[in-house]
Amino acid sequence: MNPSIPELAEPSQRHPASDATMARGGWLATVTASRAVRLAALVVTCAVFSLAMIRDTVVPFDGIAFEQGDPRDSGQMVWNLWHVADSVLHGKNPFETNRLYYPIGANLAKHTLVSGFVPVTLLVRLLSGDSPLHPIYAFNILVWLSYTLLLLFSYLSLRALGFGVCVSLVPSIGYAFSDFYYLHASHLNLLAGFFMPLCALLVIRLCQAPCHSRAVLTALALASAAYFTEFFVSILFGFATFGLAMLIGKSTRQKIVALFRTLGRRTLVVSLLVFAGVLSPLLFEYARCHTLMPGATDYYSLSANLAGYVLPARQTTWLYGDLLLPLQQKVTTGFSGFEIFLGYPFLLCLIAGLVRPRTGYQAGLLFTGLMFLILSLGPHLKVFNQDLPVPLPYTWLMKVPPFDQNRCPVRFAAVAMFLFVPISAAGLSRILRTLERRLSKASSVVGWAVLLGWTVLETYSPAVLTHGHFHIPAKELAQLKPAPVTYLPLVEKPCAQSVLQTLHGYPMTNGCLARHSLEELVWAGELDRAFHEDLFHYVALLKQSRVENILVVDRVAPDKLQTLRSSGFNVVEVKR
Repeated sequence: MNPSIPELAEPSQRHPASDATMARGGWLATVTASRAVRLAALVVTCAVFSLAMIRDTVVPFDGIAFEQGDPRDSGQMVWNLWHVADSVLHGKNPFETNRLYYPIGANLAKHTLVSGFVPVTLLVRLLSGDSPLHPIYAFNILVWLSYTLLLLFSYLSLRALGFGVCVSLVPSIGYAFSDFYYLHASHLNLLAGFFMPLCALLVIRLCQAPCHSRAVLTALALASAAYFTEFFVSILFGFATFGLAMLIGKSTRQKIVALFRTLGRRTLVVSLLVFAGVLSPLLFEYARCHTLMPGATDYYSLSANLAGYVLPARQTTWLYGDLLLPLQQKVTTGFSGFEIFLGYPFLLCLIAGLVRPRTGYQAGLLFTGLMFLILSLGPHLKVFNQDLPVPLPYTWLMKVPPFDQNRCPVRFAAVAMFLFVPISAAGLSRILRTLERRLSKASSVVGWAVLLGWTVLETYSPAVLTHGHFHIPAKELAQLKPAPVTYLPLVEKPCAQSVLQTLHGYPMTNGCLARHSLEELVWAGELDRAFHEDLFHYVALLKQSRVENILVVDRVAPDKLQTLRSSGFNVVEVKR
């Protein structure tokens, strides 16, 4: 009998009950209701705690953070939510659009579209009374929701592995609110890393109690992750690597073989069909989406610095002040070095978890976690200010699709850290047992409280950027004609303009995308050159594309604006 699922036991074996309780299904219904109440209480607790930790990032819910007048990737995500929801409501394919880079359009299959969040966006749109700010509301709510689910599923996956409530709590908080997620609060595609603990939880439950429904549910969750997070490939790669590691040991290999035998051929085939069926629309669009490869230098500059795993940044970890500043200033190669900091309580417990011989699954987690840690370092090893000419595995992996589209190897660090979470929990459990055995039970409680408080204080940081109410330029937008729009001045990544498009809805001649095709860049480049070198050619290009509106969002030479007005364009200036 599996003690983790007590509802499978017979009522008579558990405790005496009244005739009403012993009625058919009565005991099971009581237990199920009790578990539902506990789960609801846990969800609410995680949501409240998460909001307390990230309040400055999402409140007010009608706000968005700007940096030098640009919402950056937050604006891109707001546009994504608006575009997908609007496409679904009008029965259009969200992976194709002529709203961007009009009139040539764009394919969004390789863009970080986070299309899976559409139910939340539609619900927010409904509850807000179709407010023009509904995509901004949805964005902030989804950031909050993602942190909540990161904490919830990390905690539940540790509980499923048999760790106690207190032990499961500390590394879950350390992971969910780590520097990586803090510095990527504007990236829903990365905050949706909650699919890692979710899929792990489902696989653990499947191994503990194999059945048809759990196998199908696991396949459904794995495939659905592709519509939420770029960690989808890492999740599959991680499970495959971990599975191969488990096949090495005789006992673990026997357990895997027994699991597949218990599930049976029919369940495995149905699960595979569900996985393929859910994933196939995205794969079809991905195959016909032709975007440019990342720049060759990106793989090197956007990879991790090994020292960053043990050194926090002053920006993200206020607790230590300038104590570590001399060392921090030496981390100058790689992606700033600091978004991969594991946290000192987490590291302490992780080391304790590696002291003694490990179980089979812990060894597999360690091997797989180290593999992702090495991949996060990119093609070359970087330590402090040294970029050492030591070739690493990513030198070859970055040439293999779909990894060739990943210009930020540093993001593998989030996968490595998650794989270390159970080992850290095992180390925490060992520390607490040692304190209780050698000192007292009270010292164990104090030790746990210290590590919990340390983790919370270390992971809490106010938002880097001011998150204020978003002002709708309603008067200016009302002056636009129902026709395509171009923006001035031209910028490389017009995320602020994308947010404005969610308010007016007209096609625009450029766009804020994560991946671009050659045709898109050629069109944007032609407009830019014409505007700066030959204004009459610029006018001809706009008229040829049937663009009637020019929305000016920053300073432009008055004489050029006058020429555009005299050419018949509706020039609208947005006051900042």
